[in-house]
Amino acid sequence: ATAEANNLAAKALAKEFYNKQMKSYIDQEKSFISLEKIEKIHIDIKLQTVQYFESIKKMGGTETSRIYLKELIFELDELLTKYYVSIQQKNSTDSTKTPSTLISLIFLNYFTSSFLNFIWMGFFGFLFKIGFYFSLLTLLFWIYSKYSNQYLNIIHTIDIICVFIWNNIIQILGGKFLQSLFNLSIKSLANFGSNSFFFDAINLLGFESTKVEKKISESGDSR
Repeated sequence: ATAEANNLAAKALAKEFYNKQMKSYIDQEKSFISLEKIEKIHIDIKLQTVQYFESIKKMGGTETSRIYLKELIFELDELLTKYYVSIQQKNSTDSTKTPSTLISLIFLNYFTSSFLNFIWMGFFGFLFKIGFYFSLLTLLFWIYSKYSNQYLNIIHTIDIICVFIWNNIIQILGGKFLQSLFNLSIKSLANFGSNSFFFDAINLLGFESTKVEKKISESGDSR
């Protein structure tokens, strides 16, 4: 009975070690985690867990320890199913960042392209216009693939890139600026090609449009 309790305690410690390692990996991984990748991680951590179990001093001898080791390996493989569900939930949550990221890029590229074209920097504006159409087509492709369940490998790559952009660029820029940019871009759709778009952009940067209008008017009169 003492040997059994001792081995059960060692098995519980080993399972706790396994869970800590798996949770640590999942929490640290910011990008998407494929099921194939989590299975490889499971195999590596399972090997470490077996070594940890064997390093614990136990009663009952080698044969008794071997019985509980087999039970441990079986239970670790069962735990993998739980982590499959956890990974799918994480991926599902992260996938919502993809359309948000692409929409942000669409408006960012549109605004920048329009502004650069207005100040006669057409070449650079053209580059951002390419970014606008590329982001738009990527979003449409992503939506189509999601609903048709096709091109999943490409979708997975798009999700990884968008999650990276969202976590490392968009969140750093801040929601307030993006909201202002979004509102300005919507307004510019109605004002495209007019000077009001330029003044809206100036306002976004913190200047007073009336002063800018006055300076432009004075400049025009002097000519």
